[in-house]
Amino acid sequence: MKKIITMAIILSLLMPLAMATTTKLYPTGDAYVRGKTSEKNNNFGSSQDLKSGFQASWGNQESYLIFDLSSLSGQEINSAQFTIDVLSNTDSPVIKLHSVSSTSWDESTITWNNKPSTSSLIQSKNINSNDLVSFNITSLVSENAGNKISLALIEDGGDGFIQSFSKEYFSTGTDEDKLRWPTLEVTFDDGQQCNTEADIDCNGCVSLLEIVGTMLDYKQGNSDLSLLEMVNIMLQYKGGEISC
Repeated sequence: MKKIITMAIILSLLMPLAMATTTKLYPTGDAYVRGKTSEKNNNFGSSQDLKSGFQASWGNQESYLIFDLSSLSGQEINSAQFTIDVLSNTDSPVIKLHSVSSTSWDESTITWNNKPSTSSLIQSKNINSNDLVSFNITSLVSENAGNKISLALIEDGGDGFIQSFSKEYFSTGTDEDKLRWPTLEVTFDDGQQCNTEADIDCNGCVSLLEIVGTMLDYKQGNSDLSLLEMVNIMLQYKGGEISC
């Protein structure tokens, strides 16, 4: 039994551990369009806000966004949350997030008359306050990692309306500008493999400095390793199994 337990511990220590990374992406293009007859050919890609829903003066309005997922190529996606910051809302709008069939539209030329077709409904949200609103788009991002995705925010056919911030909001080039921008937050396994718990920098092997650091942590009670696990790491290191 002791041999089985020991082997189990060794195997668990040798098991590669995938490191999760979280990144934030911002739209490469975003704009809203208006359905009022006199506005159907007008473009609002330079606006500091996005609009979805009905307003008596402007008719129905819809918002469109593009995200470039090229930085996620080859990654295993764990979760993806699309978030907007609602500036104002009326009549408890129900906002539907759709995927969009085309990613070739441009924020400087999109209008009601040339807007791309929407595809599947991803998620609906009832908006009752001016706050951050998030949609789970993990499946869409997983299927399109390495490519582009396009999204549409459409109110569910009533008199409801929301106004949220676009990527043009206070676009001065600083990170503070982006706090209210539409955001795609993605968590993924970045492919790094941790050889053991002593592999502090997670580069796949253990250096002498990492061994010393692990020993000091153990002696000071700052490690979760048991004595047997610590001994096994030392044996693996001395045997060249995990050493750099």
